[in-house]
Amino acid sequence: EDLEFIEVHNPTADDVNVSEWRLRGGVDFEFPDELILPAGESLVITAFNPSREDRSQRVAAFRAHYGLSEEVALVGGFSGQLSDSQDRVQLQRRLPLGFEQAIFVQEDEVIYDDLEPWPEAADGTGNSLQRISAASLGASVESWVAAVPTPGRFGETPRDLNGDGQINAEDIDRLCAAIDQADPAFDLDGSGQTDSGDLDHFVRRVLGTNYGDANVDGMFNS
Repeated sequence: EDLEFIEVHNPTADDVNVSEWRLRGGVDFEFPDELILPAGESLVITAFNPSREDRSQRVAAFRAHYGLSEEVALVGGFSGQLSDSQDRVQLQRRLPLGFEQAIFVQEDEVIYDDLEPWPEAADGTGNSLQRISAASLGASVESWVAAVPTPGRFGETPRDLNGDGQINAEDIDRLCAAIDQADPAFDLDGSGQTDSGDLDHFVRRVLGTNYGDANVDGMFNS
C-alpha cells in the first residue's frame, strides 16, 4: 500500500552510524550517507523518498495520518513491496575486511506470515506487526503482536490488543485470554511472564483507568 513503512529502532545507549547499513529481502534499501540513529530513537523507512521536493505533500499526509511530529526522522524509498501474507526483511551492516574489501553481516531479521501462530489481525486490517521488546528475537513469532500502527514511537505498549481498531473492554478480554494461555507475546510489563501483573499494567498504566470501568471511559459507573 502507499503508506507502507518499516521502523528501525536503536535500543542501545550509543548513537549508531547506519550510513553503511542496508535492508534486504522483500524490499531493498541503502541507508543514506552520514546518517546517525541516536540512542533510543527510531527511524521510519517509507516506500517513497521523503527528501524529494515533489514528495512534500505525501510526507505531510503520511505524518498527519500517523500523528507524527517533525522530530520523527523519515527516509526512503525502498524498492520492492512487502507482501501482505508472508515475506522476509533483513537488516544488514557493512563489515570492512581490509584491502578495500567488505561483507554485509546480519544484524536482525524477521520472516513473517499471515497464518497462526503469527497474528492474523495484521493481514490487511490496517494493523501493523509490532515488536513487543527490543530485547526479543526478531525471528521469533513470539516477539510480535498486531496493533494499530505507531511509527516512530517504538516501545509504547499497544492499546489495541485484539487489532480491531478500537480501545475497549474487548482488549482486556483478549489480554485475559492470553494470560490463561501464558502467551509470552503479551508480557506487557516486561516481567518475563504473562500474568495478572500484565493486566494491572494494562488497565492502570496503559489505559489509565481502574477495574470496573467497563467502557474504558475513565469513569467507574453503570
